[in-house]
Amino acid sequence: MDAKQAREALRRLVILLEPAKEMLKLVNGRFMPFSGSLLRDLFRDAFEVHGWHRLREELEEVLDVEVSSYADLARILDEISNVLGDDESVRREIARVRLWLSFYSRVRVEVLASVVRVFHRGSNGRHPEEARFFAGKLREVELTDEEAGMILPSLPDHPEELKELKKELRDRLSEDVVEAVGEERLPVEERLVPCVVKAKLPSFVDVVDGKVFEVPASEEGDLLLVSPRAADILGTRGKEVGGPFADKMDR
Repeated sequence: MDAKQAREALRRLVILLEPAKEMLKLVNGRFMPFSGSLLRDLFRDAFEVHGWHRLREELEEVLDVEVSSYADLARILDEISNVLGDDESVRREIARVRLWLSFYSRVRVEVLASVVRVFHRGSNGRHPEEARFFAGKLREVELTDEEAGMILPSLPDHPEELKELKKELRDRLSEDVVEAVGEERLPVEERLVPCVVKAKLPSFVDVVDGKVFEVPASEEGDLLLVSPRAADILGTRGKEVGGPFADKMDR
């Protein structure tokens, strides 16, 4: 990567990631699950209008490299920093891009978690048409390697369209890819543990690596993404006070 490529890649990342600030406002501090219409709007913004395909195509055009994961993007930002890091304004710009990338990742993970909840409701006979809608949408959009690895273990077998999606994700996540996106390299949001709710739960605050998350209220059959500690409290330790309230899913 030369200086010209680095500046152009950074310029494009600023343009592509800045909208994540507004998307995050709709996700942060929520006490209730997304409504059907809001979830569709967020999905469209995060996966279609500002989807990963745009980031990938713009960067691959400038740098002639393959970009399939957040880890790839982190390496690109490191290289941009190495090439242009003597410029104070560039360092500030890179810091902003890293922050916006964390917003972008957070929004997409929250939306994916809500979509997985829709699938579990659909498999229990609730709003099956919504589950089919999102099953079709997920096959049309691009996920990062980390996102694909995150949702694969959480997907039920119904609606029927999910079986083909699961096959596509398994084919994509070869052993090499799985190793390359190991937990130590994932953002905090993607190290959360998927749990299926067994009883109606109020909203609660969860903390991971010093970051505070508002976990929305949930009903039986919903899927939550929580910290390992919260998963333990809801599950094993919950038995001591009338639980378990949620079952941890193996990744």
